[in-house]
Amino acid sequence: MTRLGLIQWMKILRELRIWFQRADQILDLPDINDPEQVYTWCHMILVLARESAKLTPFDIDDRVVAWLLAVPFSSFDEFKAYYIVFKTILELVHTQTSNEEIAARALSLASKDTKEKITQNTTGLDPIMLLMVTVQVIRLMLSLKK
Repeated sequence: MTRLGLIQWMKILRELRIWFQRADQILDLPDINDPEQVYTWCHMILVLARESAKLTPFDIDDRVVAWLLAVPFSSFDEFKAYYIVFKTILELVHTQTSNEEIAARALSLASKDTKEKITQNTTGLDPIMLLMVTVQVIRLMLSLKK
């Protein structure tokens, strides 16, 4: 393990402070039957994840979060086509269902056009892997409540 410099520690502490300030908003799932609440909650999670991902040495999460914010979460109107995907993820995220199974189920319920958009993502990942990373990010956020 490498030692972190003061600047890296300060960045991590800043991110933690932001997360804790927003904890009451992010630690409970939204009403999954309300597309606007799902959009708002997931968008907030992704913005926080984007900032936090800058502190990790891996770029997969950076690419996934960037794509999600640029495409499905670019606007509420754009998100509507992806709503069933995220609703399914949020329905299953608290279960013992594996990340891969959740991703596959969510993708299977997407419309043909939405599946194509997910398949044509710019992350370099296949659709299941992209959604698995998404599930992992959501589960990570929710684990802060424990």
